Amino acid sequence: MILFLNEILGLLEEYGAVGLFIISFLEAFIFPIPPEFIFIPLCLADTNNIFGFVMITTLGSVIGSLPGYIIGLYGGRPLLNKFFNSANVNYLEDLMSKYGSMAILIAGFSPIPFKLITIASGALRKNMNKLILYSAISRGARFSLEGILITYMGKTAMDFITGRSFLYLTIGLSLLGLIIYISYIYYKLRIKK
Repeated sequence: MILFLNEILGLLEEYGAVGLFIISFLEAFIFPIPPEFIFIPLCLADTNNIFGFVMITTLGSVIGSLPGYIIGLYGGRPLLNKFFNSANVNYLEDLMSKYGSMAILIAGFSPIPFKLITIASGALRKNMNKLILYSAISRGARFSLEGILITYMGKTAMDFITGRSFLYLTIGLSLLGLIIYISYIYYKLRIKK
């Protein structure tokens, strides 16, 4: 299986931006490998086009969220439990219950597999328009951050982005976003009183 996935990655990388779009689209609902495996090498090979690669990757992810939503809509919770770790499913369901569609924004930026978010959004009957909006914001922010790191760090960014440091960075920024959101809601409720 790994050899097969490596062959697919190699083929997609040969197609450059088109391959990047395809992996970003497929990763949003079915493909097990994140787009960074093509995004990072393309950005390193053509540093003048990093913004274009960010846009292609974001667009592919957002468009790919639609089949994920539909799969979740018709497959429901049993499908989530079959293909994803139950701890991740429970965590995401709690997050979506507490914070509504804003959880999509947080989870789309974090290291949670994006397909889990798109399929869960359909399974939990979240608003599809909000899925699209928050996916565009969160995925765009994630890939922009990676592009910025590549711009300033060069080849060393690859180790940083694929390592634990970037994992902790995205988790920290996601928690910061959650704190800001909770503070906003708290402030809004206080004004109504």
